[in-house]
Amino acid sequence: MSVMTESPPQTGFNLPWSVALLLTAVGAVVLVAAIATTGKHSDPDANRYEKEATKLQNQMAEAEKALATEREKGKAPAAELIVLEERNKTDAGRLAMREVTLKELEEKNRQKIAQVQQQIEETKRQLESEKKQVSAQASPEDQERAKFTAAMGETQNAIVTIVSQGVVGTGFFISGFKQPTIITTAEVGTADQDLNIKLRNAENAGDNEPFDGTARRIYADKETGLVFLSYTPKEQGKVATLSRKTIREAQRGEKVVVIATLVHGGEHFGEFSASSGTVSNADVAKGDKKFLQLAVPTNTGSFGSPVLGLDAKLLGVVVGRVEGMEKSVFAIPATEIPKAITRLIEALSKQ
Repeated sequence: MSVMTESPPQTGFNLPWSVALLLTAVGAVVLVAAIATTGKHSDPDANRYEKEATKLQNQMAEAEKALATEREKGKAPAAELIVLEERNKTDAGRLAMREVTLKELEEKNRQKIAQVQQQIEETKRQLESEKKQVSAQASPEDQERAKFTAAMGETQNAIVTIVSQGVVGTGFFISGFKQPTIITTAEVGTADQDLNIKLRNAENAGDNEPFDGTARRIYADKETGLVFLSYTPKEQGKVATLSRKTIREAQRGEKVVVIATLVHGGEHFGEFSASSGTVSNADVAKGDKKFLQLAVPTNTGSFGSPVLGLDAKLLGVVVGRVEGMEKSVFAIPATEIPKAITRLIEALSKQ
């Protein structure tokens, strides 16, 4: 009779297999003990049985070692898990501390922002108070001029100097045209040749040359004396304009400002003057034409200058002297400009 055995699996410890192996080994021990008690070895197979029993005992010892090894292996993951749990607890604590720190920083930032905003508001209040004090100390004329300058803003750069055959005058860009268009009067824009134009906001202001562009007459309105010029700049760029929406009727007695090219001894230097005065009469009739009569000091460069209210609205265009009334300054009412533009469009459509 022989006992068949199997080698332990090589892939690791398996608990059911270990138990079977242990039972087999116990059976072998019992068998050996039985043989030993006989005290005889007459059976030829006795030596073989003894060898098999010894082999089984060795296998049992190996199985016990394997079982102990697997138990130790089982303890290692558990220990690693404990270490990981401790790390997680530590990281969670650090995260909580960082969140607290972040909230503290956010609160500090909110406080700083509130302080800065409060300082800004306080500075604004101080500036307003200082402005009021300065305004209270300024003369009425200075206050009016400051009000006018603020109302004009960048639109004051729409005013230009026009030079034609030794005649120096003024004009201004008007809105509503694709091609930059200047309005002036017949005293300045009668020539059919190119007119030299100098912008008010040019970097070379203060010099009588070079000019910033040229303009050519495209329409002369006989009913008003207004002249329209098409402007061609030397360098392309956007020009400021006086808006048609700012046109309104002048009121008798209201204060006005005339911005004109400043001429000294027949020479201009790209400078402008702002003369203030009043409307003496808002409805002066001369033949079939109507004019504004102004009590404003002017010079020869005032022809074509815009007449502006203190609210920066366009009230008229200076035409110089009216026949028979040479001692007064007159202007074409700005309310005539839209009518002249309509006639301009009609005239161009027939060309």
